[in-house]
Amino acid sequence: MQVCRVGTETGKETRPLIKTKDGFRWKALPAPLPLYHLDKISNKPDVPIVVCEGEKAADAAELLFPEAVTTTPPNGAQSPHKANWKPVSGRKVKVWPDADKPGETFAKSVTKLAFENGDV
Repeated sequence: MQVCRVGTETGKETRPLIKTKDGFRWKALPAPLPLYHLDKISNKPDVPIVVCEGEKAADAAELLFPEAVTTTPPNGAQSPHKANWKPVSGRKVKVWPDADKPGETFAKSVTKLAFENGDV
């Protein structure tokens, strides 16, 4: 799955692109969805995880937190409940949301989900 960020006249849209047996489709995978940078989470089991609000923020945070793995659920603040949080099991997790009301809601939701599967 590839998540594409598209600028529109009314703002931004994120669109998932998946490969199917018939080719590529603009369609989401069924839940639970994989976390962003899942390969890094798996390959670095001893480092903390920083959960950001969106892929763009996770990429930027990667430069600020080189000792950690940065991630986000697909669709950022919109649907953390649809992500598979099992990969954070037993890991130290820090949540770094945007500084706004949706970010506060995101942080509370991710904290609950990560706590159920890891150490926050």
